[in-house]
Amino acid sequence: MENKKIAKAIIKFGEQYICFQSKSLVKKWEFFGGEVQNGQTDIGFLTQKFKAEFGISVSIGKKFCQAIFFDYGTQFDVSAYVVNIFDDSIFDVIKTPFKCLLAPELKTLAFENVDKVIMQKILQN
Repeated sequence: MENKKIAKAIIKFGEQYICFQSKSLVKKWEFFGGEVQNGQTDIGFLTQKFKAEFGISVSIGKKFCQAIFFDYGTQFDVSAYVVNIFDDSIFDVIKTPFKCLLAPELKTLAFENVDKVIMQKILQN
């Protein structure tokens, strides 16, 4: 069985969560992040990804949740971290379609399987 380590950032702008349209699955939504490669830490990966995609440095917050789930013969070890954004200039550099939603509105989106776990944890809090 294949194992993949996934790190996600739960980006908060005030009380809203920023979700992105999936690059790989049509009509699906996801939280920012991706697969962590061998030798990388979650924090290092997310910090590097923010810099590469948005040109900004961020402070990665505490781990919000962790889950393991299985999909199509692959085990996913998913960790999600809170990242608070206070400057709306990030919206000028996001190139992927995105939405800012309050927590209850998250359930209106069709999330990728790996991100459903995070969305459910947000709704539980």
